[in-house]
Amino acid sequence: MTNQRYIVLAFVAFAAVLGAAVHGIAVPLVARFNLSDPEVIPGIANATSVISIGLAIAIFVTLMRLPSVISYTDEVITELRKVVWPTRDETVRNATIVLGTVLVLSLILGAYDYIWGAITKVFLYSDT
Repeated sequence: MTNQRYIVLAFVAFAAVLGAAVHGIAVPLVARFNLSDPEVIPGIANATSVISIGLAIAIFVTLMRLPSVISYTDEVITELRKVVWPTRDETVRNATIVLGTVLVLSLILGAYDYIWGAITKVFLYSDT
């Protein structure tokens, strides 16, 4: 396994994001149902925080114990090393093309909307 530190970093990041998401969902649910969220460590952490941290640690440990997940992540990192990223000039040129295309299409759709609105106004709101 040549990418061990990246694998550990990816698993830590994944576990932390998932733990934060669970905490973000748990706090409003506790408030919504008028449940108490007792302080487990006074002034530092309440029950939802401790549960979220425990879940994050459990996820990290579980991921580190699954050889298939580690192997897959190692292969992904190895393939990502082969990616050739565009140069600054290519990025600027492509961004300019995208912005120009968006601007032209916006003008075309705006003109279409204006014309269609005028035609609709003539037929729907005429005094005949």
